[in-house]
Amino acid sequence: MRFFDPHIHMTSRTTDDLDLMSKAGVRAIVEPAFWLGQSRTQLGTFIDYFNSLLGWERFRASQFGIAHYCAIGLNSKEANNEKLAAQVLELIPRFALKEGVVAIGEIGYDEITPAEERAYIAQLRFAVEHDMVVMVHSPHRDKKRGIRRSLDVARDCGLAMNKLVIDHNNEETVEDVLERGAWAAFTIYPSTKMGSERMVELVKKLRSRAHHRRQLGRLGRQRPALRPEDREADARPRRADGARRAHHLEERARRLRAVGPDRRRRADADARDRPVEALLRQLRAARASAARRRAGSELKARRAQASDRLRQDPEASSSGFTDRTAWSTSVAHVMARADAAGPTCWSQP
Repeated sequence: MRFFDPHIHMTSRTTDDLDLMSKAGVRAIVEPAFWLGQSRTQLGTFIDYFNSLLGWERFRASQFGIAHYCAIGLNSKEANNEKLAAQVLELIPRFALKEGVVAIGEIGYDEITPAEERAYIAQLRFAVEHDMVVMVHSPHRDKKRGIRRSLDVARDCGLAMNKLVIDHNNEETVEDVLERGAWAAFTIYPSTKMGSERMVELVKKLRSRAHHRRQLGRLGRQRPALRPEDREADARPRRADGARRAHHLEERARRLRAVGPDRRRRADADARDRPVEALLRQLRAARASAARRRAGSELKARRAQASDRLRQDPEASSSGFTDRTAWSTSVAHVMARADAAGPTCWSQP
């Protein structure tokens, strides 16, 4: 199954998250510009952030087969710094019309202040002028009033309701949004917003109404991929690289053997056309590589111990190692004492 996540902040997610999302079937995402956890104080920080959405984050997602799009806008939280907000609003045309930008957002209200409304109106007018979709952030406090105000202002600015996405809805706000003809979006973010159980119950009531569900993928504790097998994998202790590779190959070979030669299922796309024998060869090679690394580490430790004992040996110190025979005799003496402590492998210096 393939998925499209219409609102996720990958700036705060790791490459491991992108890997899990790709394995879960996510093939395209939209990342709206927003507050990064601490309010910015310089115009240059917004320029760098917008450039990262258009360049670096798109490249990073592409490494995992995920198409990355973004939305550009001045978020509501930072709109209250009016001097800086005025400068950022002048930047919007420079970035919002570039390739890969699919909307203006996320904008709207946070504290529902006059400064937030002025920034919201300015960006709505830009969206209407350029026939763009608008992604609206709804406030954490007084959410119902904030969403109703967002809808009213968007209507007054002439934005078509089918181009308006109102996010962070809950049971109390969704009917207002749907009655106006806008898109109602929900954030699956149990610590502060909607949990999975609440969302399921709400979907049963809404059925075919216009809404979409997505995960926020933001600053708090959350998994961008919510598959049960991913959660189980995260709970398992991590192995060293060689042992983890060997275990992975052994498990893959076991699955292929279990279904029989006539109906071989592949563990993943990489193994689609490989026979079991090839997997077993890889397994043996991985195990041998891990064993060689362990043996090398043990040998290095034994040699270090022998050198320490050689320096501390009174006979060796007094001899001064004036010739090759004296050196070899002292080394053999120390190695014999080291071997008595446990089995090892030695080479003549």
